[in-house]
Amino acid sequence: MSKRYAFSTGPLENQLDSVGTIAKTVWIKVLNNRREKFITARIRIFHLDGTKILIFENEHTVAPESSDIDIVYLSETDYEFEVQYDVNHQGALVSVFTKDANGNLVDAHRVLNKEFTPIHKLCVPQVS
Repeated sequence: MSKRYAFSTGPLENQLDSVGTIAKTVWIKVLNNRREKFITARIRIFHLDGTKILIFENEHTVAPESSDIDIVYLSETDYEFEVQYDVNHQGALVSVFTKDANGNLVDAHRVLNKEFTPIHKLCVPQVS
């Protein structure tokens, strides 16, 4: 098995802010900056509420110099969530952002590639 590099957003709070903004969708963009090789990326999203419950999982194979995106709808109970991903090569860049019900970006949930926290491996907790 090849080496995989795993990362987390850490917990993201999804509560109404002073202007009433709450995220309805999470967007995960995977970019392959390699010129010749495919990369694989596994994405997991967890609902956090005292326990960690997997609410989304997908795997991408991304061609050289291209990208792919997941759009995940949050339920009314996803007030705190975490996005984890792992990739098989360091040539991959990943970003996460959310949008509200009107399609506007929610600034508090923008996580750029350099802002992810390295983790040992993806968590595999109970499934909802």
